[in-house]
Amino acid sequence: MISRAAGLSQMPAHEVLSDTRQTMLEPAARALLAVTPRPNAQQALVLSYGARRRLEGLAVMGWSIREIARRANVQDMTVKRPRSAPRVQWRVHTLIADVYEELSHIRRDNTRTVLWAEANGFVHPMLWDDIDDYYEVPVEPVDSKIPDEIVIQRLADGRAVDRASKAERAAAVQILTDRGLSSAAIAERMRVSQRQVVRDRGMAVAS
Repeated sequence: MISRAAGLSQMPAHEVLSDTRQTMLEPAARALLAVTPRPNAQQALVLSYGARRRLEGLAVMGWSIREIARRANVQDMTVKRPRSAPRVQWRVHTLIADVYEELSHIRRDNTRTVLWAEANGFVHPMLWDDIDDYYEVPVEPVDSKIPDEIVIQRLADGRAVDRASKAERAAAVQILTDRGLSSAAIAERMRVSQRQVVRDRGMAVAS
């Protein structure tokens, strides 16, 4: 993998790793030093982190493994593999990347998958600047604390919202509570866990 990414034969990398060579040609050294973990089309296998991040981002948006596999026209296991394997075929990386490009901005009404993603702390697709940058650490945007009435209404109506602040969720929970809905009914409508509804209700009361 290292050699293919560098565009070299395997010998220079082997010699460096085995400490059998103390010097090498400068172009070969530069090529090896330029290699990053980023998936490379020249490699037969690539690191799986890029595919795994994409699968987790799609889960945040409500897309299950089965739905992704169906879109990619492959078996479920092909799509599942990057979640546990350290390396995957370049073909698998690209087919998952293609589905991600198509669906990562579309909310899917799959509450079970959304709750699974929330419980595991998966990263929303919009928080990645460069999802293939191995060293990137996504940061949650600063909450402006200014609720958007349109977002609140969409949440209360049970419609999909890509991003909602704590204040907006709390306001929507308060609206639905005032209408007499139970925590379970609110959770189902807003596609969140009941625990989240309880937290948001407490925030609404505090404010």
